[in-house]
Amino acid sequence: MDQNLIERKVFVANEAIFYPWQAIEQIKSIFVCYMQDSDVKFGSHYDFGKEKRLIGDANRVQQVLLNLVSNARKFVSQIGGRIQINAGLSQNAG
Repeated sequence: MDQNLIERKVFVANEAIFYPWQAIEQIKSIFVCYMQDSDVKFGSHYDFGKEKRLIGDANRVQQVLLNLVSNARKFVSQIGGRIQINAGLSQNAG
């Protein structure tokens, strides 16, 4: 994920208000279609309501989730099983 930009310190995040549940549901909608004809099940759970908003780069969050689920799918599809996204929010300690 743009490792060269991060190392050169020219990485720019597009910070904006976004709803984290939407990022999760969009990833889920992509992979549910791919997994319908396989032994892999896909689910999600988040410990926050749909009204919860965050400030950050929604596209980067989705890219990270997409990469994680894609990698998990490669391994789980060989043996069958379940891929589950569980998300929660914690208080900022600083």
